[in-house]
Amino acid sequence: MSSDSFAAPSVTTAQRQFLNYDLTKTDFGCIRFPYQSASSTPTCDQSCQTCSQQYRSLHQQKSKDELGYEQILSNADAALVAGDLTRDVKENLENVKSKLQVFGDAMAKRWTKKNTKQRIALLLKAKPDICQQEWHRIEPNQQRDLWAQHQSQQDDNRRLLPQLHLPTLSKKSNLLSLLHLRTAYAPASWASYDCEQLRQGFEDGKLELAYNPHSISLAAGDSYGTLVPWNIDGAHQWSAVGFPRAILVFQA
Repeated sequence: MSSDSFAAPSVTTAQRQFLNYDLTKTDFGCIRFPYQSASSTPTCDQSCQTCSQQYRSLHQQKSKDELGYEQILSNADAALVAGDLTRDVKENLENVKSKLQVFGDAMAKRWTKKNTKQRIALLLKAKPDICQQEWHRIEPNQQRDLWAQHQSQQDDNRRLLPQLHLPTLSKKSNLLSLLHLRTAYAPASWASYDCEQLRQGFEDGKLELAYNPHSISLAAGDSYGTLVPWNIDGAHQWSAVGFPRAILVFQA
């Protein structure tokens, strides 16, 4: 990845003037994006809740530091990151499937014989940073308070996988069901669900975001995980999701 992908150029005079316009449309570009791009800048109605779940608006970037972008990627680097993560997802899936074919029955027997305390100990050994609370069952205002309280202890890995936590996975059959369902279907089949799990972290600014004006295809088939020009129809259908939100699905 080129070193200039993470540069943060100062805002130009033209950009400052543009930010002061009273527009009927919301610009979901990045005020620090210095590259030429084949993709048009994401733009939609001010009230569009769908696009605001995929990019930060210019207003958000100006008003709160935590709602900005930590990384700004050129098209080449964005394609490289998306490609690498997509390949990792596919390789990891095949690796888990092959392990289950060999050890699945034995693992299931041993897992179901253990009590909850023993299963929790195994989960913590395998993944020490696993979420220990059911975040999705906490009211939004309480979630924000808990995020703040544990910010120094929780890393992006927990925020990216809030649905995977000890109370659920330590139950007798849940982990086995998860492994079965995740390996029975292609990653694209889970993309919408996985994307929804990231809503809280995206809204609260607790996840580090990378910007590129392109989208990433979450549609099934050969295009899955590829960088595509932003298109309003694809964004609204969640079939080609804005890069800042979509890349989190692959990071998770």
